[in-house]
Amino acid sequence: AAPPPSAARIGGLAPAALARRLRGDLDLIVMKALRKEPARRYAGVRDLIDDLRRWQHHRPVSARPETWRYRAARFVRRHAWAVAAASTIFLLTAAYALTVSVQARAIAQQRDRAQAEARKADRVKSLILRLFEGADPTRSLGKELTARELLDAGWSSIEAELVGQPEVQVELLTTVGATYYQLGQYDQAQQLLTRARDLVQAHAELAPGVRAAALRALGALRGAQDRFDEAEQLLLQAETLYREGQAGDTAEIATTLRDRGQVRYEHADYAGAETLFRAALDMRRRLLGERDLGVADSLGRLGMTRRARGDYAGAEPLLRQALDLHRELLPAGHPHIATDLSSLAAVERNLGRYADAEAHYREALAGVVQTRGEDHPFAAAVMNNLARALKAQDKNDEAEALLLKALDIRRRHLGEKHATVAMNLSDLGWVAEGAGRIDAAENYYRQALALYEPNHTWRSAAVFNLGSVLEARGQHAAAEAQYREALAAQRKQYGDAHELVGTDLLHLGRVLTRQGRLDEAQGALREALQNYSARLRADDAQLVPLLLALEQSLRRPAQAAEADALLQRALDLRRAAFGAEDERTREVEARMAAVRRRQ
Repeated sequence: AAPPPSAARIGGLAPAALARRLRGDLDLIVMKALRKEPARRYAGVRDLIDDLRRWQHHRPVSARPETWRYRAARFVRRHAWAVAAASTIFLLTAAYALTVSVQARAIAQQRDRAQAEARKADRVKSLILRLFEGADPTRSLGKELTARELLDAGWSSIEAELVGQPEVQVELLTTVGATYYQLGQYDQAQQLLTRARDLVQAHAELAPGVRAAALRALGALRGAQDRFDEAEQLLLQAETLYREGQAGDTAEIATTLRDRGQVRYEHADYAGAETLFRAALDMRRRLLGERDLGVADSLGRLGMTRRARGDYAGAEPLLRQALDLHRELLPAGHPHIATDLSSLAAVERNLGRYADAEAHYREALAGVVQTRGEDHPFAAAVMNNLARALKAQDKNDEAEALLLKALDIRRRHLGEKHATVAMNLSDLGWVAEGAGRIDAAENYYRQALALYEPNHTWRSAAVFNLGSVLEARGQHAAAEAQYREALAAQRKQYGDAHELVGTDLLHLGRVLTRQGRLDEAQGALREALQNYSARLRADDAQLVPLLLALEQSLRRPAQAAEADALLQRALDLRRAAFGAEDERTREVEARMAAVRRRQ
């Protein structure tokens, strides 16, 4: 068979342009004309000429089988400009339609958001109006209503209107629940915040920020209720939601880190708490600058964590910075200022500056009572701490009255089994023991131990306190067991350098001495002296009980010189701290005289 024209060569060459020109319909026309079978060739010359003319005008030729694609291609070839123009118009029309559709959808979404925000604003306005209606003397009959009473009345009347509006419902439940939490009404807060959580779980389409805020509020409440595992889980979920769709850090993420740190702090994971508090502080400084309430909040929490780890020198400047910043940015009497005052007083108490601590605790308590009322868990906490400062100054009656009042508040708001109730009972035992009421003290300590969870951080303090009562009764072996249990727990919780470990070693050394186990006693007391000396100045009178305990254990003749040196140092410290006429100074003088008489 002859080759098609597109394969022809001119001068031994087949140019690509010639091939493209001849390939296709013209090949088919020539090949049809050259077929051997007459029935498959053109019937006549006119048919051949017609096909060539059709080829010239880009019409379908009879030499090619007709298909819709072939006819469409010929049409486009004949009307290239018209088809191109029509295609362009079509594409422009489609693009315009798509743009309009997208814009319409965006406008609809903006309209829906605006309507939702308007509904939200209406609900908030309605709530506020109803709160003020509750304050109307014609409704309250002249009674001055508290913030809680106004909130109770206003919320109950608006709640039914929120059905069918989950986002509005979650936001208002979260806001009102968090307000009840701040008012110390944990039961009401729990009811609202758990409902907000349930709605969040049922409506995954809600905005991540709305869902995160609800989970964070419930997480903070769970932390205050000592439900630490649940609190951590909720706060981690909130942090994940806040980060969803965010390009970087936000104030909400910093606050969630702060809340997670607080849960760790309450659970006595002080290293973990410090890491989270520092992260929140760094983030807030980057986002908000130095003069911001969030920065002050982080400084205060970081300071309290340093205190919990026994670093009083490192804690005090952080707490003073927080207090100064809050005083600058907030009105007098604000709850944050009261928190800072209470935290600073705690460090002053640890440093033995009891009068300073008492003054700051009293100022803090006045601020809490002014802003939150006396019947509030935070007021109870400040009362408890003030009682400790008073007990350290032998003001036992006032200390006991404050502790009893704090205990009543905590039992009503937090329940009988809350850890702060157990701590409060232990402190009551400490005051009773200081007043010589040993039976009452032991009863309080055993009540506290019965309430604490086995591994709770604060339990070791009650274990130690019970040992003190047994020591006072002369039950030295039983006291030793309590001190060893407390020592093991507090080494694990706080590390060897913490002051509680030093106190445990001091008391353990004393009961070992009274059992005649002098080598063991001296080992414990020398470790205690190393612990104290690392934390206290060399001229601090808090060293005296330890110096006297160690001197008493040095009964061998070869240790007499060291014992005399310890007594003289104890006497010098008491004279410098309290004067020559103070009973505490005279106690050391009498002891020194007795030793010299024996020599």
